[in-house]
Amino acid sequence: MEPPEDKRTPLDEAEGIILRWDSTASEEAREKMIFDSDRNEVDRYLQAVDEIQRSLSSTTINNESSNSDESGLNSTIRIAMARLEDEFRNILLSHTAPLEAESISFSSNPSSSTHSHGQVDDHEDEGEHDHV
Repeated sequence: MEPPEDKRTPLDEAEGIILRWDSTASEEAREKMIFDSDRNEVDRYLQAVDEIQRSLSSTTINNESSNSDESGLNSTIRIAMARLEDEFRNILLSHTAPLEAESISFSSNPSSSTHSHGQVDDHEDEGEHDHV
């Protein structure tokens, strides 16, 4: 049973924020992205992740918590990391510019590519001969 709202610890609040955005448990979390929300929600989520990480570090150092507490924290941080991976993937996909066919050149001969500094080629050739 959870403590009353006014008695919740920062750790309880952090877990609540992370679990609210768990895409495996909520239809809304599956449909919305945190980083598409307002900046305050993004900050709250990242601060919640920080709180869980601090708690995990301190319980590992102090060995104060039970195994079930640590297991719960590990589960929560895994949920948060999976969500952050999804968010990052979404950001990358939404900001990817398509390549134009004219800007891509294909060469069947790898030695036909040019380098801006001819000295690099000379050193590469010398290095290959030294090892033979």
